[in-house]
Amino acid sequence: MTLDFYSPFGSRYIDVGLGGPTPFEFTVSSNVTWLKLSSSDGSLDPSDPERRIFLTVDWDSVEEAQTAQIQFNATANGFVKTS
Repeated sequence: MTLDFYSPFGSRYIDVGLGGPTPFEFTVSSNVTWLKLSSSDGSLDPSDPERRIFLTVDWDSVEEAQTAQIQFNATANGFVKTS
Protein backbone atom coordinates (compact mmCIF):
# COMPACT_ATOMS: atom_id res chain seq x y z
CA MET A 1 0.00 0.00 0.00
CA THR A 2 1.38 3.40 -0.92
CA LEU A 3 0.48 6.65 0.79
CA ASP A 4 1.57 9.61 -1.28
CA PHE A 5 2.00 13.14 0.05
CA TYR A 6 0.56 14.49 -3.22
CA SER A 7 -2.46 12.20 -3.24
CA PRO A 8 -5.82 13.90 -2.65
CA PHE A 9 -6.88 11.10 -0.31
CA GLY A 10 -6.41 11.80 3.40
CA SER A 11 -6.23 8.20 4.55
CA ARG A 12 -6.38 4.57 3.54
CA TYR A 13 -7.99 1.66 5.30
CA ILE A 14 -7.60 -2.04 5.92
CA ASP A 15 -10.65 -4.24 6.46
CA VAL A 16 -10.31 -7.04 8.99
CA GLY A 17 -12.92 -9.75 8.54
CA LEU A 18 -14.07 -12.95 10.19
CA GLY A 19 -13.25 -15.84 7.84
CA GLY A 20 -15.32 -18.45 9.64
CA PRO A 21 -17.47 -19.07 12.71
CA THR A 22 -14.65 -18.85 15.28
CA PRO A 23 -14.45 -15.50 17.10
CA PHE A 24 -11.03 -13.91 17.50
CA GLU A 25 -9.30 -10.91 19.01
CA PHE A 26 -6.65 -8.89 17.19
CA THR A 27 -4.06 -6.20 17.72
CA VAL A 28 -2.59 -3.86 15.13
CA SER A 29 0.66 -1.93 15.46
CA SER A 30 3.21 -0.08 13.37
CA ASN A 31 6.95 0.29 13.69
CA VAL A 32 6.87 4.07 13.08
CA THR A 33 5.28 6.94 15.00
CA TRP A 34 4.19 8.91 11.95
CA LEU A 35 1.62 6.30 10.86
CA LYS A 36 -1.57 6.72 12.86
CA LEU A 37 -4.01 3.81 13.24
CA SER A 38 -7.67 4.47 14.04
CA SER A 39 -7.71 1.46 16.35
CA SER A 40 -5.01 -0.74 17.83
CA ASP A 41 -7.17 -3.72 18.79
CA GLY A 42 -10.56 -5.31 18.46
CA SER A 43 -12.54 -8.51 18.39
CA LEU A 44 -14.71 -10.15 15.76
CA ASP A 45 -17.48 -12.69 16.05
CA PRO A 46 -20.42 -13.81 13.87
CA SER A 47 -22.59 -10.94 15.16
CA ASP A 48 -19.83 -8.35 14.45
CA PRO A 49 -17.79 -9.87 11.59
CA GLU A 50 -15.90 -6.85 10.19
CA ARG A 51 -13.76 -3.97 11.37
CA ARG A 52 -12.17 -1.16 9.36
CA ILE A 53 -8.81 0.27 10.47
CA PHE A 54 -7.99 3.70 9.02
CA LEU A 55 -4.36 4.66 8.35
CA THR A 56 -3.30 8.30 8.27
CA VAL A 57 0.13 9.84 8.01
CA ASP A 58 1.57 12.71 10.02
CA TRP A 59 3.40 14.11 6.98
CA ASP A 60 5.32 16.67 9.06
CA SER A 61 7.08 13.76 10.79
CA VAL A 62 8.08 11.89 7.62
CA GLU A 63 11.57 12.52 6.29
CA GLU A 64 12.25 11.71 2.64
CA ALA A 65 11.00 8.33 1.40
CA GLN A 66 10.16 6.07 4.32
CA THR A 67 8.35 2.80 4.74
CA ALA A 68 6.36 1.41 7.62
CA GLN A 69 5.43 -2.07 8.71
CA ILE A 70 1.98 -2.87 10.02
CA GLN A 71 1.72 -5.96 12.20
CA PHE A 72 -1.50 -7.85 12.88
CA ASN A 73 -1.74 -10.41 15.67
CA ALA A 74 -4.87 -12.53 15.93
CA THR A 75 -5.76 -14.81 18.83
CA ALA A 76 -8.48 -17.47 18.61
CA ASN A 77 -8.94 -20.38 20.98
CA GLY A 78 -5.55 -19.67 22.55
CA PHE A 79 -3.64 -19.77 19.24
CA VAL A 80 -1.79 -16.68 18.00
CA LYS A 81 -1.25 -15.85 14.32
CA THR A 82 1.06 -12.99 13.33
CA SER A 83 1.27 -11.37 9.89
